[in-house]
Amino acid sequence: MMHQRWGVALLLTQAAALQAFFAPKSSTPKQQLLDLCTGSNYGANPIDRDRLDGLIDQLASINPTPRPAESPKFSGNWKLLWTTESELLFAVEKGLFAAGPCTGVEQTIDVANGRLENLVLFDNDSRLFVGSTIEPDAADASGARFNFAFSSCSLRWRGYDIPLPPVGKGWGDLLYLDDDLRVQRDVRGDLLIATKR
Repeated sequence: MMHQRWGVALLLTQAAALQAFFAPKSSTPKQQLLDLCTGSNYGANPIDRDRLDGLIDQLASINPTPRPAESPKFSGNWKLLWTTESELLFAVEKGLFAAGPCTGVEQTIDVANGRLENLVLFDNDSRLFVGSTIEPDAADASGARFNFAFSSCSLRWRGYDIPLPPVGKGWGDLLYLDDDLRVQRDVRGDLLIATKR
C-alpha cells in the first residue's frame, strides 16, 4: 500500500513537471506590447488601452538604454507599430485623397547628423514626406528628451510631387529604447511605438 502511494505521488510529480515544461511560457512585457499592437492598424483599431499603458509603464521602469536620446540605438530605420497621433491616424483611416489606403509608416533617424524623416506610404505611388532636424535636448538631465523641427514637407499624389510648407516643432521623451523597440511620448502627450526595420 505504501509503495502505491509513493508511486502515485511520483507519477503526479512527473505529470506536473511535464505540464509545466510544455505549458506556454509567459511572455515578457515587451512581447506582450508587440502582441497587443499587432493588427491595430497603427492605432486606428481599438485595443485595451489600460493594458497598453501598464505595459509601457513596466517597460519604462526597465529601460535598458541610459540617456536614450543620445544613444546610437535611437538612430536607424523604424517602422511605426502604434500611435495616438491624430494627424497620422487620420491619414491611416482616410487614406490620401483618392490615392488609396495607407500601406506603411516609416521613420529614418540619424541623430549624429541631426536628421529625422517621416514617410507615410499609400497605394498608387503616393506618399507624404516630412523632413526634420533632430537633436538631444542638452538641458534634459535624464538624456531621454529630444527636440525636432520640421524643415521640409512634400506630398506625392499618384506620381505628382507637391511641395508643402513645413510647419511645426516640438520634443519627445524616449520612455523605452532597446535594439529594436522604441516607445516615446511627445509634447502633446501622444504615444508612438516603433520597431526597427
